[in-house]
Amino acid sequence: MTATRAVATLFGRERETRRVLQAIHRRESLLIWGPAGAGKSALLHGAIAAAPYRIRARCIWIDGAKGRKQILRQIVGALHQCRDGAISGVTGWNSYEDSEFQRWLARQTSRGLGGLAAEALRDTGYWLVLDHFPPATHAMARLLSDFMRRCKTPVYLTARGHSRKEIGDAWKLYWNHERWLELGPLTESAAKELFDSCSQAGWLDARDLEKARMEILRASGKIPGAIRAMCALAREPRFQAGGRIKTRLLRTEYLIGFESKQDGIFPDSHAPRSQP
Repeated sequence: MTATRAVATLFGRERETRRVLQAIHRRESLLIWGPAGAGKSALLHGAIAAAPYRIRARCIWIDGAKGRKQILRQIVGALHQCRDGAISGVTGWNSYEDSEFQRWLARQTSRGLGGLAAEALRDTGYWLVLDHFPPATHAMARLLSDFMRRCKTPVYLTARGHSRKEIGDAWKLYWNHERWLELGPLTESAAKELFDSCSQAGWLDARDLEKARMEILRASGKIPGAIRAMCALAREPRFQAGGRIKTRLLRTEYLIGFESKQDGIFPDSHAPRSQP
């Protein structure tokens, strides 16, 4: 896998993990959508980590690419890291230092990169993950279509919805509901399990954890990222009063700060111990 990170413990996502693994083994493209903090990135990382090495080694993870040329540069760069034969034949990777390769990459045109990426993807089985991807333009959607149809490369796209507004022209590629996987709130039992895991990890220090759990689960809407973020924030004195948690202030802080960040990414001071 071209991007590695520690895999978070998932709670209540067994069915969704099986669905992603099924799509990976069948080489089927999938749109994974849900609100900020639902755990879309964590789900994909967990599913890929559970796949055989032959698959993990050929999963290309593209994070936050904006524009056709940027995504092509990232793909070719990832293929370079994979020591792909099509790339090494052009770049001679074994005689390039990383800085030299980056300079070479910066000089290439979109057309040249597109042809190089298509050749590599078509000749060797890869899986492509596009995380934190902005709504696709017509040109971007056409590029993804080429990957999926001409190169036979499955594309796993994360988004906050499945409409044209949320994924742009890529909606034409994921029109079939069978290519959708929605991540919503956790079940009550899974949400409680996640809260208890956070409190046992030392994120939360309140005199009445039972009441704190009830209030945080209600304020978070049982969204896992919100639960983790609120538990981490609740350690700070400004969110506590008389042993109780100021859940209204917590929720406001979460909405202002956490939702503006990439799904599942915490400030260093709030990072859960088992998270990347």
